[in-house]
Amino acid sequence: MTELTDLDDFLKQNVNGYLFADLEAMKAITLKPGEVVGAVGYPLLMATFAGIELLGTLVSTSPFSDKDGRRYFSSFWTEYLYKDAPQRDMGEPVYELARHGLMHLYAVKCNITVTKGEPDKHLRQDKSNNVIYIDSVQLADDLMSSYTNHVRPLLTKTDGSTMAQRLTEMRKWYAEKTKEPVESWSKTLPYYVIPLLTVPQSGKCSTESPASSGSALPLKK
Repeated sequence: MTELTDLDDFLKQNVNGYLFADLEAMKAITLKPGEVVGAVGYPLLMATFAGIELLGTLVSTSPFSDKDGRRYFSSFWTEYLYKDAPQRDMGEPVYELARHGLMHLYAVKCNITVTKGEPDKHLRQDKSNNVIYIDSVQLADDLMSSYTNHVRPLLTKTDGSTMAQRLTEMRKWYAEKTKEPVESWSKTLPYYVIPLLTVPQSGKCSTESPASSGSALPLKK
């Protein structure tokens, strides 16, 4: 399998599949009657933040480094997501105040309010109280659009080889980084035996195994 084919498979499964399928699923969730908070606004935003950093990693022209998450996020924000001011200049503040707060403490820092399905408020502020709004649905939509319009076309250019190299470097780093803990838990965790042979109602045998990860590919019964 060539690097470009490997990259294309990764994008189809992890970006179009796991990431975007989950974004669409979370976008559709609404508040239950009588509730005023919830509807997975924060998880939707967190998944979108992770997607921005992932795509920023892949389109980077520099070798992969696990310490460059901020740069990957900010560069993708300004070069692919929002090229025009004032939204373009919000990348660094959003990373520091919203991304960090949600990923580490499940709380935004400062005077940021996360909305869901209120696109007119997205990346705008309320002058009466200086509250800054981030609409989780709008940011997710903008990420998916930027991927379709600006990232996918790179695969047919020389940039595709660069993206494939970033993916290879990223995988290599994670393989090396996780080697020790994986060896550790392989000695202590109990085994779950996956049935390799099932007989559905049709009477025909199937040797399908469950997906390795990602909620977009559930176990088949």
